[in-house]
Amino acid sequence: MERLMDIREALNIVQQNDDNHEERESYVKKLPKLHEVDIEDKDDSCPICQETFLSVLALEEMAAAMDTPSLPEEQLGVTKLECGHRFCRKDLSVWLAL
Repeated sequence: MERLMDIREALNIVQQNDDNHEERESYVKKLPKLHEVDIEDKDDSCPICQETFLSVLALEEMAAAMDTPSLPEEQLGVTKLECGHRFCRKDLSVWLAL
């Protein structure tokens, strides 16, 4: 039941208009940031962009070393919804903004 509620929460955010940009950002910020040890299958990739999660994590590490990363910190890395689906944080942010 919790998985269904998580998906419903995400869909409710998607269906709301641009006035709720802060709410969408807050939702994504609350999601966990995964690390390499959290990725069971090292060949798994984001279902949206098809980048392997390991390459997304490598980009996050590179951005952390830069003075001016190309993306905001909350859009870097990999996250997992309560239902278990994993995404690049960047892709999930874009999807929720649609």
